[in-house]
Amino acid sequence: MNLESNKANAIAFYKMAYQGNPKQALDLYVGDAYIQHNPDVADGLQGFIDYFERMQAEYPDKSIDFVRCIAEVDFVVLHTHQIWPQGGICNYGLFSVR
Repeated sequence: MNLESNKANAIAFYKMAYQGNPKQALDLYVGDAYIQHNPDVADGLQGFIDYFERMQAEYPDKSIDFVRCIAEVDFVVLHTHQIWPQGGICNYGLFSVR
């Protein structure tokens, strides 16, 4: 596995979804299944699409900065700083790359 490619793909995937194109992100970077571990987001492909489309509709001016990206074997961890109307938050996402 190419760790730099895994990192680039994880960033591209999350950025695309965050910016309001979750279906395209899934089509380009995810297979037939998506397991969501965030209790505020429904599991599966449609749950992912619904959440990110709703966030884009409700908060079109939100932004994201990728602070760190760490890859090891088949895992990628993204550390982001997200700006929402209510303020900034630090967020981590763990992705399994296959």
